[in-house]
Amino acid sequence: MVLMPNYEYDRNREMALAKGKVRKKLIKPKITEAAFTSQVIKLAQTLGWKTAHFRPGMTSRIGKEGKAIWVTPVQGDGVGFPDLVMIRQGRLVVAELKSENGIISTAQIKWLEAFDTLKIGIEVYLWHPAQFEEIAEILNNRAGGSEEEPNSEVNLGRAGGGFAVKGKMS
Repeated sequence: MVLMPNYEYDRNREMALAKGKVRKKLIKPKITEAAFTSQVIKLAQTLGWKTAHFRPGMTSRIGKEGKAIWVTPVQGDGVGFPDLVMIRQGRLVVAELKSENGIISTAQIKWLEAFDTLKIGIEVYLWHPAQFEEIAEILNNRAGGSEEEPNSEVNLGRAGGGFAVKGKMS
């Protein structure tokens, strides 16, 4: 069973369709990183993966814009630690998840690069919502990801294929 992201119809297009002005077109909604993370976790758990994700919590401090400050409580070098750590049948997958327009930080890149240098077969990925079907294939396979280089503009590390960052960085 593969869980797919939720799709919805654009309300304005539906209204125009009802009046016969346009053809029906399925569009993908913009998905938040939190919602994307939940989808990947549900998929992984459905496929038998043990998953770990550490959610940030709201502090009592107020930021410059008058909004509460959110932090993930960690010690040591935890800043930038990947969003997901997953284990199943001798495989260890570490993944950073970003919304389609999400920006990977330097600290996140350093963590992914550190995991990628280990010679013990850890699979290191940077995933975006548009890759959901590919994520499902990777998590559904018993062995690691393909050895081929990524052929899309979307950032994606591959098991044994190295980790590359092509997108926006903060």
